[in-house]
Amino acid sequence: MIQYKAEKPATINTGEKPPREDELTSVTEWNHRHGRNFIILGCAFFITLSVFAYFIENLVDSVLFQAVILLIALFAEIAWVEFEHKVMKKEMIKMLKL
Repeated sequence: MIQYKAEKPATINTGEKPPREDELTSVTEWNHRHGRNFIILGCAFFITLSVFAYFIENLVDSVLFQAVILLIALFAEIAWVEFEHKVMKKEMIKMLKL
């Protein structure tokens, strides 16, 4: 939520430096997309862990199978955020003309 309302360009917490304001087509849209992606990621994590808890209690007896499914889902969600970030960078960072 902090990224969604930020006035300066936000970034994910990977150590990557955010682009400068003059490099972006729109700082507001950049921050809103970052914030939305993390809100969606948080909801997806919650849903994944809720479904996983249901599987533990009711459907699947194999702990190994449950762990594999959980890890696949979590890594897929993280990969989605990384993919969205790369798409955002391509769409919203102005190309420098030499």
